Amino acid sequence: MADRPSLRERLASVRQRFRKARRKKDDTKPHSERRGKLTRLVRFLRERKDRLVQRLRRRRAAPKINTNPGEPHWGGSGDLMAQVIEPFMVKRGLPIGSGKRTPAYNAQIGGSPTSDHLTTKTTTMARDFPTFSGADDAHALAASLGFGGWSQNTYTAFNYTWQGVAFRVQILWGSAIGHGDHVHVGVSRA
Repeated sequence: MADRPSLRERLASVRQRFRKARRKKDDTKPHSERRGKLTRLVRFLRERKDRLVQRLRRRRAAPKINTNPGEPHWGGSGDLMAQVIEPFMVKRGLPIGSGKRTPAYNAQIGGSPTSDHLTTKTTTMARDFPTFSGADDAHALAASLGFGGWSQNTYTAFNYTWQGVAFRVQILWGSAIGHGDHVHVGVSRA
């Protein structure tokens, strides 16, 4: 079975036919008849192009969530992290740091044995954003997710629903809890 052309390829085809129709001249028919037929074809092709453009925009705009456990979706937590949290933090100028890690590596660097970073936790995702001044960034992220009660140096978690799926989100920052050099964001299915 042959592969169907992508929306982008179909849009290019419609544009090409549109341009071709505009250049096409048929000297055997009276000018008004040629013009009427050409006008109808142009109108049809414009409407088709507009429909394809709208479909392409909807596909691009609709974030996707996959709740399968394990890599790469981590029960949907990885999708929330990649499509909502990481872009927000990067836009604020923070680099993307540590993500999932094996229990052995986690123990080697002194991570919590119950960390959302662990690869053995198949429905959680965690990401660190290195910075020495992350209080404002952590507060802004919490506010953007609808949690106004965030404060530094606490382990408070809050619930957040994205695309009909409930998550528990934890945003950590503060030297009193060992997070003075990065903002930690942990996401798990609620």
